[in-house]
Amino acid sequence: MNNEVSITALMSSFGRAFHAENEDHPVFADHLAKELMTAEEYAAVLTGTKQYVMLGADLDTFALREKEFLSKHRVFEVDHPLTQKDKIERITRAGWTIPDNLTFVPADFTKDNVAERLIDGGGDASVKTFFSWLGVTYYLSTEAINTMLAALSELCADWSSLVFDYPDENFFDASEKRVQNTIMMAKAGDEPMQSAFSYSEIEKLLEKHGFLIYELLTPDDIQRDIIDKAGTDMKAFEHVNYCLAVRKN
Repeated sequence: MNNEVSITALMSSFGRAFHAENEDHPVFADHLAKELMTAEEYAAVLTGTKQYVMLGADLDTFALREKEFLSKHRVFEVDHPLTQKDKIERITRAGWTIPDNLTFVPADFTKDNVAERLIDGGGDASVKTFFSWLGVTYYLSTEAINTMLAALSELCADWSSLVFDYPDENFFDASEKRVQNTIMMAKAGDEPMQSAFSYSEIEKLLEKHGFLIYELLTPDDIQRDIIDKAGTDMKAFEHVNYCLAVRKN
């Protein structure tokens, strides 16, 4: 990424904002441009979660909107130092106040020990935590993903949860035009996509670090159970799965 602002962060924020403002039945009903808080995340709140850690938060505005949630939980945003610096500057220009319960933790996922950075930032490894790792694994090597899971394992109390998305084993050879366009755009933005996994590969990688798959949504699942029920003509992104995993020693 060098010294430039993440193009991925800007484009994902634009996409969420544009969709919220222009869809009659938005799936992402967020005028501040957000990642929708999933049903799993709300369920986690009700079952004793004390910390919410966003890994690769980009320009997500969750912590600026969910004031009731912040009154009961610590929220940590972990992201590349340059991306985070840019976000803080944008928040300041917008005239928004950074909540007391929100902590920014600068970290390079390819170089830094995320566990150490979170602990240094005030994270508590003894409490139940929900980790949101969305839109990130694509851009990391298998080795970097393995290192991240090892770090998260150090931070997790039993029954902590991790939600993330990942491309399946056919992603890079997919014939769908928008998949290939996404791969080319990422490469042109100097943030090339690197990793893809089969179900068995991701299952073994998670189990290696003490995580068990609780739920996995394929594009067909997302289309049927989320998008179609929302009454929109959107189409789930091909070859991208969403996984909810639980940490159990």
